[in-house]
Formats: sequence, structure tokens, C-alpha cells
Amino acid sequence: MARDMAQLAYEQYTSEGGYFHQPNPAAVVLFGAQAPFVDSVDKITQVANQLKSWANLITVNYNVNSADLTNFLNSIATPYMNLSVSKTLYDDLEFNLMQTNCFCDFGPQLSAFDPVKNRVVKYADCSISSEEIGASWNSDETFCNIIQSNIVLVPLTSSLRYNFTVSIYQNNLPGFILDPIYIGLHRNSRKAWVWYDYDGSEIPDSGSFSNWAPGYGINSTGDCVAIQGGNAEKSSSYLWKNVACNINISNITDARCGYRACDAANMYQSALAGLNQRCTMFKSDVEKKKAFEARRKFLKETRKNKNKA
Repeated sequence: MARDMAQLAYEQYTSEGGYFHQPNPAAVVLFGAQAPFVDSVDKITQVANQLKSWANLITVNYNVNSADLTNFLNSIATPYMNLSVSKTLYDDLEFNLMQTNCFCDFGPQLSAFDPVKNRVVKYADCSISSEEIGASWNSDETFCNIIQSNIVLVPLTSSLRYNFTVSIYQNNLPGFILDPIYIGLHRNSRKAWVWYDYDGSEIPDSGSFSNWAPGYGINSTGDCVAIQGGNAEKSSSYLWKNVACNINISNITDARCGYRACDAANMYQSALAGLNQRCTMFKSDVEKKKAFEARRKFLKETRKNKNKA
């Protein structure tokens, strides 16, 4: 039975006539009260792996006293998404569904492990190198937003964001020499230190987190800031230095960019055209409401046409 339901979910969302549009993620919830028969384990596992290639598989254990069921659901669920029947089940389900709906369509996403609740928490921060965007520029401001206005120089306003950025280079470039990289901290036209926010506004630098190299800081010459570069595996390679904002003077040819993750308040997948586009930043709530109404109408018509077929 579990295999049949999982197979049905897989076929529904991957069929030609279905209305699932990647990269918009999906979630499948599988409830279990009894461990599957031995001859069904491999088949269910196979379908579960197919589901997890494009969706989060959330399992709910209705019989926590069964070690066999618990172990099996742990083995097929998306990591940290095997839930149990408890007073917090509704909240746990809501959290996992919200996490599914918060995603980056390119570049790594900021996440951290919560040891108290034993789960991974994804944040609405996506990261990408300016080299991956493949653009050319004349100043630090256009490193990232030359492609889209909501892609900015990354705001490393906390140790969490900073450590996440450092880990990207340490994990992907072991043994390599890291060139200097622009980040989002800079002096604005009023000579105040600020970061770029994803909507193009400014975030005043509170000074609560910084990682300046010796001899550098807010009183030093240079209105922009770069990670200094060096051995990608060494933490000393990621200290901050004041640099010129004009890249013809700084000779820095790379930057770390960031954009806000897609979520329920920050996306509209273009199902109307059947396209797999990245999420769109809306200028107003009215524009956002119109887009969601158009999508709802499209899905309704899709279901109606499918039922007629």
C-alpha cells in the first residue's frame, strides 16, 4: 500500500500532463503505522529515492514503539524529516512544508543545524559567485546586479552568514589559492558604512560582527571591502580589507553575490508559460496578488482539462 501511494505521487507530479514545474520544489507526506513486509522494502525504497530526486519526502511515524517502522522511515525520509505523532506534529509538519517552499534555484543556500530540535534550518539567503553569473563590470556595485537588480554583493552581517560563505570556498576549492573577493560592506554617499540588502536598500552596519585583518577597519582608507584571499583552506584567507570600489584601481575581478531565496512571499513560477524561471521580486502586494491569482486560474484550468482527457 505504501509503495502504491508513493508511486502514485511520483507519477502524478512527473507525468507530462501534471502541473508540477521545476525548479519549484514539492513535498510528499507519507504516513506509516506498520513496518512494510520484507518483500516490499526494496520496492518502497526505490520509489522513495525517485521521489527525493525532486521533492522532500516527509514521513510521519504513527507507531513510535515499532523499531522496525522507525528505522525504515528514517531510511527513506529526507534527512531530519521523519516526524512522529506528538503534540508538536502540526507545528513540525508546518515547519517542514515551509522549509520545502524556501529554496534557491541556483547557488548554495544558507542552512544551519538546530541541535535543540534536531533538524536543519534553511534560511532565505542564496549565494553565488560573480564568475558564475558570467558578467563584466566597471565597479563593485555592478559585480552582481548587472544581471538582475535583486542580486547584490553578499551581506555578511552575522557570523552565520560569514561562516557559510567561507565554507563554500573551503569545501569547493581545497588546495587552491583564493583571489580577493568583494563583499557587500561599503561606504555610501554619506560616508556611512552600510551593506546592500536584496531589495536594493541599505542595511546600516551595526558593528556587531566584523572580521577585519590587522591594520584595517572602518577608519581605514578604501570605501569598499574585500575578503583578502590566499590559501582557500586557511581561515586567515577570509579576513576583511578596505579596498577601492573602482576595480581598475583594486584589480579585484571577483565578488560574492547573494539574493533572497524564493518562498511563498517572494516567488511566482511562470506556470502560465510553462517555463522554469527563477523567482520574481514583486514591486507591490497588488502585483503579487495578480500573479498568484493568474497562477491559481491556470492550475484550475489544467486540472479541469486533465479530468476531461
